[in-house]
Amino acid sequence: AVAALVVFISVNELCAFLLKSLLYLPTSHAVNAARLGLWSLMGMVAIRQYYMYMCDPRCKRVGSQCLVAAAAMLAELLVSIKIGRWHLPHWRPQW
Repeated sequence: AVAALVVFISVNELCAFLLKSLLYLPTSHAVNAARLGLWSLMGMVAIRQYYMYMCDPRCKRVGSQCLVAAAAMLAELLVSIKIGRWHLPHWRPQW
């Protein structure tokens, strides 16, 4: 249960890095701030619902906000893969 949460958080951080680097957005760009704010609000609710699902034996399903967060994370990952497939084979280190 904890391992799944760690994987989701790691994938989310990887998507943040890939989207920022593949779309050539600076760290101070408004898109990054909006994405961070959106994930902060969605993440608080989703983690609470996931916690209730794992700890409460009366809870039979994961909450809807947790599923929405997982779907948004999957969409970000697919966009990163689609854009990265085009850019990353041509990328070379600047050493």
